[in-house]
Amino acid sequence: MKKLNAIPFVFVSVFVLTQFNGCGDEDIVNPVFVQVTDGAYILSEGTNPTNSALSFYSVDRDSFYQDIYSGDLAYTDGIEMWGGDVFIVEQGNFGGSGRLYQLDSNGGLKRSSDPFGTNPFSIAIAGQRAYITNGPASKVSVIDLNNLSFMQDITVGVYPQEILFCNGTIYVCNTSAFGGSADSTVSVIDPNSNTVVSTIVLRKDPTSVKCVEQGNGLVIYAGCQGGGGMIYKIEVNTNNILDSFSVPNGFDKDLIYADGSVYFISGSNNIDRLDLAARTVNTFIVNPGSPAYFYGYNYDNVNKKHYVLDAKTFTLDGNLYIYNEAGIQERSYTAGVGPRRVYFKNHINQH
Repeated sequence: MKKLNAIPFVFVSVFVLTQFNGCGDEDIVNPVFVQVTDGAYILSEGTNPTNSALSFYSVDRDSFYQDIYSGDLAYTDGIEMWGGDVFIVEQGNFGGSGRLYQLDSNGGLKRSSDPFGTNPFSIAIAGQRAYITNGPASKVSVIDLNNLSFMQDITVGVYPQEILFCNGTIYVCNTSAFGGSADSTVSVIDPNSNTVVSTIVLRKDPTSVKCVEQGNGLVIYAGCQGGGGMIYKIEVNTNNILDSFSVPNGFDKDLIYADGSVYFISGSNNIDRLDLAARTVNTFIVNPGSPAYFYGYNYDNVNKKHYVLDAKTFTLDGNLYIYNEAGIQERSYTAGVGPRRVYFKNHINQH
């Protein structure tokens, strides 16, 4: 959490934006009706319950729809899909409870949970349960997806934020309290027992985890902000640290893996690339400059595109930038205030 500062319907009323022409952002034109197919959901936190937004970029139509949800969301952050539906975590007001929303894939509200947790943040889905971090409470809430009912809280480390389900296991980044207690661990939860079964000690403030298939097995890459920045390679079955990489420009968030390299938002607020074989780091995408602020990042490994979210000042509408695999910008769209998450919807349901 960088800061915290409904009605079902059949068709989705959204705003469509014309294609990027190399001169700047597109203009918003009249509302249209759209059915979501393959593409990317963009979730914007907003600064109040009226300007959080769920946007969608359609790869098939090469078009951007600025808001596909008709209701209000209070400081949204987590997003996942399960059973063809979209699940969105609402943080709520600072220090208060939040909710989990279930939408159809077109952005229509199906139902929402009762209030739970303390500023619930990021979500991972294992089986028929959602695991949602609660930073201020140092807990992970478990929600039954069949009826969105609260099941239990699991105590983890200090200020958990990012969370990942990989190979039958939940991994939780404990990212330290703002101005308070520090942490440098990843909590490992067994979803069969809903207990912490292991704790991986890394460098201070782990902020991103990614599950990657390499060779004949799975590994976890984890990035930490503390101590100048470090990326770790972790064996999934044993939770042992296999390797570590110092990143000279620092590590911020949103690590991804592509073609033998790890890409991430650096401490310098660029997209940096770590070549794992050469063990070298270079700047791959340069921040365009004030008032730009890279706040979210993901990679479409089907279409080989990098999606970067620019939150600007967190008071203006932000941007989605789409880059090709060479790091050249191809598209720019106006998103909501504080765009934070990119979640891909396509035939392999990549995240």
